[in-house]
Amino acid sequence: VQVIAQGSTSPAAALTLTSSTPTILSDGSTSATITALVRDASNNLIPNVPVVFTASSGGIAAGSSTTNASGAATAQLSTAGDPT
Repeated sequence: VQVIAQGSTSPAAALTLTSSTPTILSDGSTSATITALVRDASNNLIPNVPVVFTASSGGIAAGSSTTNASGAATAQLSTAGDPT
């Protein structure tokens, strides 16, 4: 999964990614919630930063999101019928 924080009045200095699960099944029966936390140079979470989620395998639901008041943006990753 690749995440790109785009344009903000406070530049993003760090991006932390978390997943609700370490693996998902290739049969498409499970998915993972991917959360991006965007921080500035002072380690403060930044709201209202556009984030674009992409994946080299599988599918992303809500591939474009904006960080909330807690500096978090989320998307769902699934295999979307992709066996790899």
